[in-house]
Amino acid sequence: MRRAILLALAVMALSLPVSAQALRADEQRTPVTPPNPGQTVYNNAQYGFCFDLPSQWAGYKVIEQKWQSSATSVGAAASGPRLLIRSPHWTDADPREDIPILVFTKAQWKRVQQEELMVSAAPVPPQKLGQNKRYVFALPPRWNFDELPGMDEANQIVTGRPLHAPCHAGSKPNGGASKQP
Repeated sequence: MRRAILLALAVMALSLPVSAQALRADEQRTPVTPPNPGQTVYNNAQYGFCFDLPSQWAGYKVIEQKWQSSATSVGAAASGPRLLIRSPHWTDADPREDIPILVFTKAQWKRVQQEELMVSAAPVPPQKLGQNKRYVFALPPRWNFDELPGMDEANQIVTGRPLHAPCHAGSKPNGGASKQP
């Protein structure tokens, strides 16, 4: 019963319009630091993780967005970073599957596990990719249900356990990444 109420509240909240600021996406280019030949690495110094990508993803972009939950009967609404790793082959005319990473604080993740924090209307929680001392990183539920071109490639990347927190030894942070409009 409690789960049904939470699910109904989440569906209602997600159907409400989201503020323009929450949907604003900033793109950033990230330097490539391959620890292994034939590999590209996204190194996020802000949240303390690295994400391995195949060499054909060199030139990828990272789009910064925000995830938002709804208030439930057992907890207040919350929000946090949502990072989309975008294939360099993505275009407006031919969009491809992005790899989304939700960033949670440890307290937020605990609420997700206790079903007090709903980040989507899906009946399943986000899939944990990894964690460090401050954050938990996860894939949103049903992240690839849009079946865009590149979905199989994105799935293959994600199933290869690409997230490392902390980063590989020798990886350089992306602190000098530039933002693009």
